[in-house]
Amino acid sequence: MIDKYNLLSGLRCAIWMDATDASELAQGTEFAVTHQMPAIAVVPDAVPVIWPWVEGRGIEIGVRVSSTANRGAASQLTPQIKAAFMQGADGAIISMTPRGLEKFADDMCIVRNDLFFDKKMTIMLDLNDIDDCNAWAGVFDALGRVGANRVMLTWGGDDGDASDFVGRVYGMLGLWDQSTFDGDMHFALGADITRVIQTSRLVEKMQPRLSPRVVYYIPF
Repeated sequence: MIDKYNLLSGLRCAIWMDATDASELAQGTEFAVTHQMPAIAVVPDAVPVIWPWVEGRGIEIGVRVSSTANRGAASQLTPQIKAAFMQGADGAIISMTPRGLEKFADDMCIVRNDLFFDKKMTIMLDLNDIDDCNAWAGVFDALGRVGANRVMLTWGGDDGDASDFVGRVYGMLGLWDQSTFDGDMHFALGADITRVIQTSRLVEKMQPRLSPRVVYYIPF
């Protein structure tokens, strides 16, 4: 992790942790504090553990939750998100499929302002789930409609050189529509820093104004 971070020191990086063990969480949190990282993404059980360690340090705690594609999924998530906020989370990172995003946006619009008052909403999507570049118009429209503060893009099932990672990021950046979604863009691309470097270069080339609002989550 340390070597990776040194290589990425010119970028805004944050910590992604799957751990619930207190000692592992302490190590990751200490690393984030030491390197003045803006955020840590954790599972719900980790929120009350790390909150006392980051309180007042300017580090945002994002709790990761998953939404289904079913109607009413937003309402089902509300109690879990509320509980995490009460335990110290500063925002929710909600994982879903692009297919489920439109339904989620319709449902969440009803409670969005009350639930996320003074909190951040991040919608997490896997680039693998968006085969057709034309689908990005609908994605950005739904993100803007639900009032998402950020979109977080992941990359599951990397096939190395056989994958179309660069093409998908290129297509997404080319169709990013600030008029429909003006939120930040975050990436959680796994342990392969090559993907982070490729993405940062594409952002600088295609959407340089977006660059200061991009954060790369690195697994700890």
